[in-house]
Amino acid sequence: MEKEIRKLVNLCEQELTGREYTFNRHRVISTTWDGLLQWMEQRNLDTFDEDIGFQYCDETFGGRVLSGIQKKDQVPLRAIRMLISYQPGFIRDTEERPGAFTSHTNVNFLSERR
Repeated sequence: MEKEIRKLVNLCEQELTGREYTFNRHRVISTTWDGLLQWMEQRNLDTFDEDIGFQYCDETFGGRVLSGIQKKDQVPLRAIRMLISYQPGFIRDTEERPGAFTSHTNVNFLSERR
């Protein structure tokens, strides 16, 4: 688990590169994280957790679930949720996809695949 926001963003940037995200998608996600960093700096925050992520989503996108926001905000919302997925409650799936994280709900599925 990584809570220091700049290290967390760096880890997630590596994830995007490793998964070969397209240039445009990577740019949108990185720009979203830059916006989050600015938002956190304005509030003198340097550690990130689920509550901070959801507060940012609520203030920036008007919600935290895809069905409750505008279509143009869906990829940026997913970018913030990716950062949230590196927090407690998520398990690293190092054997199947190094660097990938998945929720507890997918553990049985992943175990069956091994």
